[in-house]
Amino acid sequence: MWWILAVGAVALLIVFYAVGKREIARDESPESDSQKARRDKVLAVKRSTRPLADQRRDGGITAQEVVFHARTFHGFFTNDGLDGLLSNMGAKDLSLNTMGEALTAIGAQPVVPLLKQASLENQRYLRESDASTAPLGSPEQQAHVRAYLDRMRELEAEIDRLGLNVHQLAEAYAGAHDSGERGSGKV
Repeated sequence: MWWILAVGAVALLIVFYAVGKREIARDESPESDSQKARRDKVLAVKRSTRPLADQRRDGGITAQEVVFHARTFHGFFTNDGLDGLLSNMGAKDLSLNTMGEALTAIGAQPVVPLLKQASLENQRYLRESDASTAPLGSPEQQAHVRAYLDRMRELEAEIDRLGLNVHQLAEAYAGAHDSGERGSGKV
């Protein structure tokens, strides 16, 4: 019996080591300092539903933050899809309204209703998952996950059909607003 506990403890230590090593590598990357500064700045901004123009006058969301949100959308959408984007936004406390305002500011407003619909789908999925009594791995639970992923893929396909390159729009916006956010680094 004791060997089961020992194996479990070793497995847990290995998991902690792998996660810690990844976090250290990310923190030591050349872009990490600028990303941390931008992330801290975004988290420090008061969340508001006022339009971007009003917030700029009050010293709220800046052109740099618009570019940051647009690049966050671009990076996570192209790499992980809407599900990954929404998970990242939830983990970093990024407001859906602020993300929508940033996309609108750079000229990607057709994405905003699809992003809001994806957020509602995600919330619905989480609610239904909490209420579900189907055991993990059961056919019912797998069907529930497949249905959710199919709905998200449909929304992703609609965004793809728009043909907007959010990263290029963010670059153009950065150049026009002289925000110093030029370059090809993604968030």
